[in-house]
Amino acid sequence: MFRRGRAALAACLLAAALAFRPGPAHGSGPPESLQADTIRYEEKDNRLTAAGNVLFVDGDYRLTAAAASYDIDGETLRANGAVVFTVAAFNAKGETAVLQAENITFDRDHEKARAENGVVLTIGGTVVTGQTLEYDRAAGRLTVNGAVAVRRDADSPVHGDSLVYDTALSRGTIANFATAVVSEGVEYATAGKALTFGDDKTEMSAAVVTTCDRLRPHYTLRVGKVEHYHDKKLVLSDSQYWQGDKKLLAAKKTVVAIRDGEPVLPVTGYNDQDGWYIRTREYYDLAGKDYGVVYADYMAWRGLGVGVREFRHDKAGVLRNEYSLYASRKPWAANQIVQGEWRSAGGSRSQLISFRSEENDWRGAGDLLSANWYLMDAGKTAKTVAEASASRQIGSATFTSIRLGQTIGLDKEVRGFWDYSATRNLAWSGYKYTDRTFDTRLEWTKPGYVAAISTQEKKNGIDYTPKLAYYTTRSSPWQFAVATAHATSADKSATLQQTDLKTYYRTKPRKIAPGTFVSTVSTASYSSFGATGASDLLLKTNLLKNISEKIYINTSLSLGQGRGYNPLFKTAAVGATRQFDVETDYILDEYHRVNLIVGYDLARRRYRPLLLSLEGRAYPFWNWNLYSEYQPSQSGWNTVGAMLAFDPGSGVTGYIRTEYDLAIGALREASIRLEGLLAKKWSCSVKTDYYSGGAINLSEIQFVKDNHCQDLVVSYYPRQKMFFCQIRLKNPSRSEAKPDA
Repeated sequence: MFRRGRAALAACLLAAALAFRPGPAHGSGPPESLQADTIRYEEKDNRLTAAGNVLFVDGDYRLTAAAASYDIDGETLRANGAVVFTVAAFNAKGETAVLQAENITFDRDHEKARAENGVVLTIGGTVVTGQTLEYDRAAGRLTVNGAVAVRRDADSPVHGDSLVYDTALSRGTIANFATAVVSEGVEYATAGKALTFGDDKTEMSAAVVTTCDRLRPHYTLRVGKVEHYHDKKLVLSDSQYWQGDKKLLAAKKTVVAIRDGEPVLPVTGYNDQDGWYIRTREYYDLAGKDYGVVYADYMAWRGLGVGVREFRHDKAGVLRNEYSLYASRKPWAANQIVQGEWRSAGGSRSQLISFRSEENDWRGAGDLLSANWYLMDAGKTAKTVAEASASRQIGSATFTSIRLGQTIGLDKEVRGFWDYSATRNLAWSGYKYTDRTFDTRLEWTKPGYVAAISTQEKKNGIDYTPKLAYYTTRSSPWQFAVATAHATSADKSATLQQTDLKTYYRTKPRKIAPGTFVSTVSTASYSSFGATGASDLLLKTNLLKNISEKIYINTSLSLGQGRGYNPLFKTAAVGATRQFDVETDYILDEYHRVNLIVGYDLARRRYRPLLLSLEGRAYPFWNWNLYSEYQPSQSGWNTVGAMLAFDPGSGVTGYIRTEYDLAIGALREASIRLEGLLAKKWSCSVKTDYYSGGAINLSEIQFVKDNHCQDLVVSYYPRQKMFFCQIRLKNPSRSEAKPDA
């Protein structure tokens, strides 16, 4: 008996045994290595037995086990106990196969292996489990039998009776398979006679698909042959749709596009422009990574719509060009649409050109005609942007604009900008508006702050030329900004120097006493308007205080001072603002809460309520809210409202909301969104709105019948007087599942 410390002596014994008692003349020679904690030679059987950390190495084969015996005459290795058998260059792709089992027998002479008990085989991203495995390298075949399960990457496992794997083709076939495919949250149970998987596609024969119970489903899709070209398309040959024992539909061949692992199925829906529609897509491949999409749609109000979009890549796989064109049945005719687009990208340069024409008689002739061009070139030191657009809407109304701009990096801290824009708007009423601006700006950036100077800036109709600004960008509770500019009113009647100063301070919530927290937000702004003497000053601070577990108070103090006449905005800023607001949340109990906002005018020394609301919960499923708003300009309560919301547990979800205007004595707004059960299998949803001065708009009524594994959906749109029906597949809930499912 030899120990690990006598490895050299054990190796000599193995070499002597193989040399003096050679096996039959097969020409393979002795294995490269056989090591273990204990190795014993049995002369009678011309056999070696090894125990403890067994390691066997021979060419492309490597095996580890707890114990093993090697028949020198038959050149057969039998291993037991947590055996791991590795085969290099296993298939045509050169992948390594790792086989785990409790018992493995390896025939060196014929390069065959057999594994039993707890078989686990890993080839790349594919894992196979079963009861027994047989491998024949010369025939290029591997067979797994008994409760076979195959999992490829992140796919659902495929179960079957047996697996036959062809190493030359890197392809496997599972007999009598069953699996589940999940798409958009719905699980499709799939079973059939055989499933063959490879690198390029997966095939199924005599497949049956359903989302219902597997043993006694309400419906099935039966397909003679399924060809799944990975991430490209799904081809169904000789498919039939069965509802129970009745065949309802049959198709010789059906092709479904696949993109990003999901089938691209027809999409149905409804909108105000197209009416009811059905949209389909079909992908096609071009050279290399280039591909295209063909669109074929049917729209109730536009008719047939077709289009194409192509994506072109460079040799590195980066998208460089994208083209698209789409048109409905009669482009530029009534109720029709036509549009096109071209995008390009190369390095730092990108460009977009697009046009669109949409004609809708029910909204006015010439509803929309637009064209756009955009160019961006981002170099190492400069970024250039150019864009132009033109559109015509509702008859003669037109809008055109052009913009050119460039950003130049002068060094790491200084950047320059220039921008030119021109806009012209001609409304259908004859109103004309033309605006042109040109601005150059220089920015100096340092950690924590930015200084800038600009030649022209337009905001709220005011021209600022030039403008100096300085503001902070640091992560600090304190922030401030200052700016001064030569300002000119929109009608050129007034010109003055405007200076603005703003500071901001915010603190995190701070505990000042048990159950009491304070958080402060303060702002201060000051503006002066040249020699006119006009100025505005505003100080505001907020404080949040948690009095107890039931009372929360948020206070706000606003102090303002305005004086003089502002010729820019043509407003008089006279008088002071002294306002103190208090918002209180008081939790009455588990189901009721009161919210009250009260303002106190410090100058006039009087209170005025702003909002009062009472919220509650009618146990266990209803939430309600009553509120009233106070309008200071009208010196009275001008609005009252109520809302009732429903939780899903009540059998009804949604809400009912109303709002009443006290000033005009009329209902301002009312809306209903409800969905609930009508019967055991039927549910209904209703959507309706009402606004002051209008009519009640019942926008949608929908009925849904629960058919275990399918939903029958019937929708009615009263305004358009249209119906829509569809069958929506789903998985039955656990409570509805049959015992044998």
